[in-house]
Amino acid sequence: MKKLILVAITPFICFAQMDDYLPLSEFSDDKKIEYNFTEKQKKQELKKKKTVVEPVSEYKEEIVQTPVKQEVEVIEVRKSILNDEVKQEDVLENKSSFSIDNNIIEVKFEYSPTDIDISSSAGSLSESANAFSPIISVQNNNDKFSFEFFMTDKKFETKVYKLNYKRIFDKFKIGAGLNRYEISANSLKARENYLSIQGNYTSNISNINNLWFDVEGSLGKGDNIDALEYKFTLGYQNDEFKESSYILGYKGKEFESDGVDLSYKGPFIGVKTLF
Repeated sequence: MKKLILVAITPFICFAQMDDYLPLSEFSDDKKIEYNFTEKQKKQELKKKKTVVEPVSEYKEEIVQTPVKQEVEVIEVRKSILNDEVKQEDVLENKSSFSIDNNIIEVKFEYSPTDIDISSSAGSLSESANAFSPIISVQNNNDKFSFEFFMTDKKFETKVYKLNYKRIFDKFKIGAGLNRYEISANSLKARENYLSIQGNYTSNISNINNLWFDVEGSLGKGDNIDALEYKFTLGYQNDEFKESSYILGYKGKEFESDGVDLSYKGPFIGVKTLF
């Protein structure tokens, strides 16, 4: 009897609760899992759907490394430039300073059979003589100081003293000198001091080993004297003694003093050695 009553009233109870009823299709995924309305595999798929996978930011090595590499290269270039500037300053400092350790001593000796010509309003006279000329030079970096002595024998005894300074510019040398000229020939006696400017050009002869040449000129003037000097030198460097050279050439000296013209001309041979 009781079972019959329950069966009879069940439709009324369901109808009364119609407002709270939700179909399965409208259940949320969480509810389906909570009430075990899904199979195990579907539960896992639902859990996977629920998991949010955030994209991992990709590390781009090139973007990070390239600026660093360029910055390192810039730093290295700057260091190199600074080092070069320091080296150049050191070189300029060394060149501008005088150092005994950098000295180059040059000794040269020349012998010349010389023709001497003297002319004036009273007449002219010629004579041959032997001329000797030792030259000692000291070079420090681009500065060169030298002392030269020129002397002839026989009755036209002549002496020329020269103290020179020259600045070296690659193959060129330019400078000035203090000079003294003395002659004693019978009644002709004279002593004159004068200043001079001078220059040299020295170069190797191309395609010929150990051969070099030098061209030298000088102009001088004093209170009672005008002077002109020139010299052409050909040198051959010794293979066994690299610091020594055999030299030969032609040179001339011309002076005009108190209406008297004096000329000294002739070839010469000699030797030059560096210490």
